[in-house]
Parts: sequence; structure tokens; C-alpha cells
Amino acid sequence: EFPAQLHDLQLAVRWLRERAADTRLDADRIGGFGYSSGGHLVALLGLLGGADALDGPHGGPGSRLQAVVAGGMPSDLRSFPDGRLVRQFLGGPLKAMPDTYAQASPIAHVDADDPPVFVYHAGWDRLVPPDQARRMYARLKQAGVPAELFIAKGHGHATLFLFNRSAVRKGIDFLTRVLEV
Repeated sequence: EFPAQLHDLQLAVRWLRERAADTRLDADRIGGFGYSSGGHLVALLGLLGGADALDGPHGGPGSRLQAVVAGGMPSDLRSFPDGRLVRQFLGGPLKAMPDTYAQASPIAHVDADDPPVFVYHAGWDRLVPPDQARRMYARLKQAGVPAELFIAKGHGHATLFLFNRSAVRKGIDFLTRVLEV
């Protein structure tokens, strides 16, 4: 149950940083890349800051990302009040848990200190509407966060993930550019 998944990611990034010298990893240039629920979690991880309640007990500077690529993500879980998967993920309905739904929504954590974000989405996505990506991108830009948006026309949620490598390439190019790899 949420936020256990987020805590796992926070601990994983901390683990990477602690072992950076052994693995020849640059601890100052760690980006996250995810799709669908993975995009949701990596965006949440990247957008959390010290003032966010979700940043503890495993977060903090040691778990921060320097760039995020999030595809097909539900950016505002409050938009899915009747969604069975969201209710299972969060442990109840929106009416009973409005604060949890807000807290679990990446869009609610956007502020000017966030790392650069590349948002991509399928234009024909029926599972997670493309408006989720557009609204997230608009919120990032409003906050002054470096952000890019790519909408893949002619694809649905699964076909974008399975068959459209151009979106993934654009995400990798974004990470390469902003992390100066």
C-alpha cells in the first residue's frame, strides 16, 4: 500500500549514491525513467522536496533525482475517483481519502526547485487520458521547471510502450542532454 513503493525507490537511489564510487556512478547525475505506474512513481520521486511529507523517512537530498522521464503517467490521481486500480493502490476511494489522493499525485508536488522533466504520452491513450500529460507539462512550465512534452500520435497506452521506440529515444536524448552524459 502507498507509499511503500515510493519508499522502495527512495531507498534504491540512496543505495546507488552510497555505492557510487564502487560502481563508477556519478552520484550527482542520477535520472529516473518510467512508464505508466513506473512513470507516476519516478515523477513523484523526482518532484518531492524537503517540505513534502512524503520526503520522509527515506527521502531527503540523498534520494533526489537530477532529471525525470515519465511516460503514460497518471499525474493527478484525483482525476480517477472511480478507478479500481487507484483505489487498490491508495487503499480506498477519493471521497474517503482526498489528502492521500493529492499527496500521491505528482502534479501536486511541482515547484520551482524540481529537476528537468520529460513527459511523453500516447495520443490515443484510453487508460490514462493524454490530458494528464498536458496538464502536468503546463504545471511544470508554470512553476518554471525545465520541461518537454511529446505526444505520440496513433498510439494507445500499451502500443506506445511496446512499439514506439521514438518516444523512448527522445527520453534518452533528454536525459543525455540535461545530465550532460
